[in-house]
Amino acid sequence: MANVSVSPKILPITPENYPAEIPTFSSEAEERDFWDTHDSNFYFADGEDVTNNPPADLRQSLQRRPAPVTSRWTGEDFGERVVVRFSSSEMDEVRTQAGTLGIDVEELVKRWIVDALASDHAAERKSA
Repeated sequence: MANVSVSPKILPITPENYPAEIPTFSSEAEERDFWDTHDSNFYFADGEDVTNNPPADLRQSLQRRPAPVTSRWTGEDFGERVVVRFSSSEMDEVRTQAGTLGIDVEELVKRWIVDALASDHAAERKSA
């Protein structure tokens, strides 16, 4: 393996009208206008892909709760995200059921959870 060579990374050529660095924006609208007319590849092409191995300070700890996801366009609160791991066979079954209903996997799982919460709440009211 000592004689394995790695090709140099070829970076895209930055167009003449692009600033050398991402500017500081005074408003979200100004930033939106900038990214509507500029390709981010020129600013992030030489960055390191840490998708599968993020730095320790970016990994989510058990103590930290994620911030609710809010649409920057409408201000609508989309709530919080939850990651649930399924085995391959379980995921195949979930995809099959979602496909049968004509909905996304995420929508089906959310329906199941909301229905279970409602059933639990109804059972608590009956026993009280």
